[in-house]
Amino acid sequence: MGLGDITDTHWDAVVIGTGMAGATCGMELAKAGLRVLFCERGKSHRNNPDALMGAYAESLVEPRQPLRGDQHRALLENAGRYYADVVDGSSESRKTILPLMGCGTGGSSALYGAGLMRFLPEDFTPGRFFPDVQDGSVPEAWPVTYAEMRPWYKRAEQLYGVRGELDPLNLEHLDPIKAPLPLTPAAQELHGLLTSNGNSPFAVPIACEYKEDCTRCKCFLCPSGCKNDSAKTCLAPALEQYGAALIDGCYGLRFEADKEEIQGLQCIYNGQEIRISGDRYILAAGALETPALLLRSRSSAWPLGLANSSRLVGRYLMRHAVDLFLVFPRDKGGCNSDKGVIAFNDLYIREGEKFGNVQSFGLMHPDLLLSGMQKNLSDSAASWLYPAFRALRPLLKATAKGLFERAYIFTSIMEDRPWIDNCVYPTNDKEGVSIEFSFHPDDKIRLEKFRKHIIGSFAPYRVIPLYTADDNSFLSHACGTCRAGDDPGTSVIDRNNRAHGLENLYIIDGSFFPSSAGINPSLTIAANAMRVADAIVSREAPNQSGSN
Repeated sequence: MGLGDITDTHWDAVVIGTGMAGATCGMELAKAGLRVLFCERGKSHRNNPDALMGAYAESLVEPRQPLRGDQHRALLENAGRYYADVVDGSSESRKTILPLMGCGTGGSSALYGAGLMRFLPEDFTPGRFFPDVQDGSVPEAWPVTYAEMRPWYKRAEQLYGVRGELDPLNLEHLDPIKAPLPLTPAAQELHGLLTSNGNSPFAVPIACEYKEDCTRCKCFLCPSGCKNDSAKTCLAPALEQYGAALIDGCYGLRFEADKEEIQGLQCIYNGQEIRISGDRYILAAGALETPALLLRSRSSAWPLGLANSSRLVGRYLMRHAVDLFLVFPRDKGGCNSDKGVIAFNDLYIREGEKFGNVQSFGLMHPDLLLSGMQKNLSDSAASWLYPAFRALRPLLKATAKGLFERAYIFTSIMEDRPWIDNCVYPTNDKEGVSIEFSFHPDDKIRLEKFRKHIIGSFAPYRVIPLYTADDNSFLSHACGTCRAGDDPGTSVIDRNNRAHGLENLYIIDGSFFPSSAGINPSLTIAANAMRVADAIVSREAPNQSGSN
């Protein structure tokens, strides 16, 4: 389909973004018979001879300073990586960061480790665990319950081919999934250690087919097609079987809207502005880009930004507190394997406090860690150390590589609470965004407790922690910037993810989360996208909607 056909067609649904939210929802709408257009900011990696498959961009070239330039952008684009500047304005020394996020077909799911776990029922009632927050930042409950989400979780697990074990602590709330791969010797040893220390480990539910020599391709594009990301699982069928269309390299600039509905989307495509129109718009650009697009869409009808009557678009940014822990088992067999990964939720809620999940990280390339450290150092007050760091980088890489090969790496995911001053907004650059994010003092205290509990869980084994949670350069799992709720005064969208006051705008990426929980968000995003697609179809044709 040519550009003229795309701009001349009035679509039933225009889906902005092809990650877990956009591709999943768009495929469901296309299956239901709607004419769907996917608009993707990044490149399509389908049949792209320049795509960087099976390798980290960092392994090919050092990050440039500053993070601009056609060569650098092309490298990241072809690697499925987000390439625009993110300005971290959280301190006086504003710096530019480059988070490890996806941009291209599949979004961040093209880079994810494919761990798909459900949120716990307790995650849908966050006010129960943070009663001391009196400013309304933490809602009493989500507008949807775990019971409502459960059938959609089951459908999403089936759609994405999830395999693994069920969390022994939450069996009554879970449904059967495919059996996991056998654990490696190192994983078996640590499984036994955790069990002897009173924990309940289980094999992480993974969306992967595990072809020969599979490594799950965490943080880079999968060359073998064994990782079940949204591009493979949903976008491809939508395009090839259900008549949907895709325009890639298409950046949403602003919406055209009156007080009640959107008439069009202005985009930049190959350096020129184009207009795309449809009956409804499904916004799934991610928790940074989604609010930025809405705030850029100011007009006389929406002077504060589209869908921003509550003044909360871009507010309540959450990103999880993520640390790494290198644990050294006696049996090194499978230490650096991505197969048979384990997790435990015994610290999710402990002594009345809510922390989060701990799970195997699997393979980690030292270039990822060192590139983040190098970029951070170049922007810090100690930038005079940058030349020395560059000179020592080969030695540091060898040291890190040796540690990673001998250690079994775990990552902790702690729930961070929503605070109104943690926010994202567009910069003067059409393609850039700025964030302001810092952990509340109470969250820092909780984080220190979580870290001690984790190290204690592996006693008496040697543990080396890599504390990255406080560093915004390691931005992870951004969510919450267009929160859902029943009250238009305290939320941006309703329980079915439709924007308050607008008939034809739905926001379905992680922006909608009222709280962050302490688990990878991908499965919840996919399950909710299926739920919202059903609600959209039901709204138009109540007698033809799918059942739960």
